[in-house]
Amino acid sequence: MGNELVLEAGHIHHGVTPSGNVVRIWPTPTPGLWHVGCSGPAHATEEPVPADKIPVVLALWNVTVREWGAHWPIPPRAENPDLEMVRRVARRDWR
Repeated sequence: MGNELVLEAGHIHHGVTPSGNVVRIWPTPTPGLWHVGCSGPAHATEEPVPADKIPVVLALWNVTVREWGAHWPIPPRAENPDLEMVRRVARRDWR
C-alpha cells in the first residue's frame, strides 16, 4: 500500500482520494488495458485504457489518489462496472 500504483494483472486495485472517495482500477480481458472509475465525483472510462494512461485519466478528472490500498484477484470485466454508478448519478442529477 502506498502512493504509487503498481498494477497486478487480473487484480482490482483500490485507491482513496483526500476527500475519502474511492478510485477503482478494474482488469479487462485484454492484457495491459484497464477500466478506471471514481466514486466522487462519479467518473468511469467507457473504453479500457493502457496502464500508462491511468494517471492522465485521473488528472483529466481532477482526481488525486492519496493512497493506493489493497488489491485482489477478480475476473476480468468486458465493460467497466463503474459505468452503471455514473449512469445512476447522471439520472439522479437530471431529476
